[in-house]
Amino acid sequence: MNKQEQDFISLLVIIFSFAYTFFYMLNGKGNSPLSFRYNQLFEWKSLKYHLLFATIFAILGFVRIDSLTLETYYFTPILFITSTLMCNSIIKAIYNRNILMEVPSRLGDTFSKNAKSLDKFFTFIIFLISLTVPIILKAPKFKEINNRHLTEIKNTAYNSHYNGFG
Repeated sequence: MNKQEQDFISLLVIIFSFAYTFFYMLNGKGNSPLSFRYNQLFEWKSLKYHLLFATIFAILGFVRIDSLTLETYYFTPILFITSTLMCNSIIKAIYNRNILMEVPSRLGDTFSKNAKSLDKFFTFIIFLISLTVPIILKAPKFKEINNRHLTEIKNTAYNSHYNGFG
């Protein structure tokens, strides 16, 4: 696979993962978090389909984890679902209701008046987990790429110096 095909696949994975997580699950019929699609995760009938999709996507990630740098974003949907369910169980135990994920609305930065600071905190945690864990999974690969680039830069500087350009 050439460099352009690898870049295209990586870009496609990122777009698809973020589109599912941030544009599909965190949107709804209105600006109220109660209408957002992530609420489907709290009903078994809908949850099983989302889990099936996320599991298939994660299996693709396991198959391709060593192929490209950003392939770990295949895990974003499953990370979003599991972190949402875990945070929801805490909110449910404390407030006896489902989590209200706080995201800026399309019309401005208005938030639900029913959401507590714990809702906002857990929303931040869910986003943080969904965005950073894929990068952490691939940290050794990023280090390898950086070391390769540093070696190339040193070799280029060394060659240009001893070939009369430095």
